[in-house]
Amino acid sequence: MLDRFFNKLCSENILKGLLILCGLVMLATMINREIKGDDCWFGEQSYWLAKEGSVKLKSIPLIFDWQNQFLVYHKLLIWMGSIIVSVFGWSVDYLRSFNLICFGLTLWVLWKITENQAKSLRLLVLFVMLFAPLSFEKSFEIRPEVPAMLFGTASFYFIKRYFDNQQLLSILLAGAFAGLSFLTHLNSVIYCLAGFFLLLFHKNIKATVLFSLAAVPVCFIYFIPLLDPENLQQWQYNIVNWPLHSFEDSVERNVFLSFIIRLLSEHKRFFWGDQIMGMSAMFFLILIFNGKYLWKNHKQIFLYTMLLALFLGLLGSHKSPRYIMLYQPFLAITIGYGLYSIKEKKNYVFKGAIVVVLLAQLAFTTISAARMLGRNEPHVEKHRNTLSSIPRQSLVLAPWELIYNEIDSYRIYNYKTFLYVQDLEDRKITQLDLWKECAALNIEYVVVTQEAADEYDLWFKKELKVVHNDYYEVLKTENDYLILKRKTSS
Repeated sequence: MLDRFFNKLCSENILKGLLILCGLVMLATMINREIKGDDCWFGEQSYWLAKEGSVKLKSIPLIFDWQNQFLVYHKLLIWMGSIIVSVFGWSVDYLRSFNLICFGLTLWVLWKITENQAKSLRLLVLFVMLFAPLSFEKSFEIRPEVPAMLFGTASFYFIKRYFDNQQLLSILLAGAFAGLSFLTHLNSVIYCLAGFFLLLFHKNIKATVLFSLAAVPVCFIYFIPLLDPENLQQWQYNIVNWPLHSFEDSVERNVFLSFIIRLLSEHKRFFWGDQIMGMSAMFFLILIFNGKYLWKNHKQIFLYTMLLALFLGLLGSHKSPRYIMLYQPFLAITIGYGLYSIKEKKNYVFKGAIVVVLLAQLAFTTISAARMLGRNEPHVEKHRNTLSSIPRQSLVLAPWELIYNEIDSYRIYNYKTFLYVQDLEDRKITQLDLWKECAALNIEYVVVTQEAADEYDLWFKKELKVVHNDYYEVLKTENDYLILKRKTSS
């Protein structure tokens, strides 16, 4: 029975059907996709770069002068976002579509990397990549991991081509793409290091030097603004004092001990939750039962994958599972090769364990897709209706997602400002304090949605209830939101 299951799983027609099904479900989850904090964070940075020529976060006015200059940003992602805003206009879906295109191109690069393998194996690799909650979620969200993943995967493709054809152009392109990945997300330094040590492992000093000569100048583009000592000082201050950031795995005084601690805690990333747990379990099963096969038959890809995991564990900013997206294509290749190699073997313990994990992955992906579908609604239309009773160009405190598509029509501050103030000043802001500080900022209107009430329980106690105060009064009450107006006497 297990043999039949694996034979079916590895057949072209079944895999084509599964890929089409996954693709259709993924597309369905994108219709009126929920707007998340990262969509706002990176989207607003792109907007102000397009409109005013510099990266800003005007919706967060009290933190590190972000409303005038924001230095700690993922450069290539924001540059591309600003081009999209300039050319196509202001829309969350335009910006998220860039990530979707990058995800699709990553699948194409995976197809090219596996071009010497059986077609059914190549389809299996794509299925493993697509059949994952992280893929469903991050492929249509404004974050840097997916474009960084594309550039990093392209870097390995050109390393592989260099091993095949020994053309210097291939290794130069490999280095350049590794640099572009770094320029998209600093954690992507793992591609620069993995490429360097893979070439060094093969004792190809010339290729190692050329790879480095191509990668380093592209990486250096990130630091050009920091050549100004004032910018560098501000950048360092932002990094060290970043609000609401957990530094539990930051570098300690003893660097060696810090690296040991980071590696010993790397399992947190792999088993953080249902987003990544299924793929992680498959990966480790493959390592345990089939690691020797992979080392013997697919040494380059296996070593490269392990180097990526090692360097992310050592250097990654924290243990969030979303950073596994940076090298998820290589997990997919490793898993795909490992699964395909056992279809003719009689190792029923291994096969049984894989079946259990695949069923768990089916459950995780189904739950993730259902969760996304349940939260999707026409957010842009809803935001327009919510703000329709407020005069245009008013200064409004509102949930951050209302910047889509109302950032042109209103001056919007978001609640994150006060969360960050609480953290940086180490004090508790009550609802009464909130109204007082809003008045000090000359905020004219406040929008409190049910989602905001649920999220900011510390102020609203999960109820659309406003305490008596001298600053704001209720202007409008709807089923799922309130609008408050500044009292004239305040």
